[in-house]
Amino acid sequence: MSTDQKKPVFNTLPAATKSRMDKQRAFVAQLVAKHFPNEKITATEADFALLQKILNAKLIDKTQTWELQSLGVVFGDALANFIAGLAWWEITDDWGTDPTLRFQETTLQLNALTMLSKRVEEGKETDVAHMANWLKNFVQTKSQEYV
Repeated sequence: MSTDQKKPVFNTLPAATKSRMDKQRAFVAQLVAKHFPNEKITATEADFALLQKILNAKLIDKTQTWELQSLGVVFGDALANFIAGLAWWEITDDWGTDPTLRFQETTLQLNALTMLSKRVEEGKETDVAHMANWLKNFVQTKSQEYV
C-alpha cells in the first residue's frame, strides 16, 4: 500500500445499501422466474450453476452494469454460504464506498459485486463454479496474510 493510500474502513451495511441489494436480488429472481421457471435463487452453492446459465444465455448485455452487478449480489450471497467466515460489509477506500464480502475481521475482501460484471463487460468467458472454488481455496490458504 503506497503512502498516499488510506487504510480501508469497514462498516456494517447501512439500510439504504441493504435495500438496494434486495432490489438487485429481486431483479435476478424475476430474471430466473422468467427464463428458468423451475429454478429459484437459494443463496447456496446451487446458485453458481444458475448464474452460469444466465451468463451462458447472455440474458444481460455487457452495457447493463446495474443488472450485471445484481448477479454479483447473488454470487456474493452464495459465496458467503460457501466460504465460512465471509459476510457482507461496506468498505470505504480510495475507490469509494461499496458493499464487499469481508473475511471475518480481517482486511481480506472479495468484491463479488463486480466480479462477474467486469468479466462480462470485457467479453471474457466466466466459469462461475470454478471462480467460487478458486476463491474458497484462496481464502482458506491465504487469509492468515490479511490482518
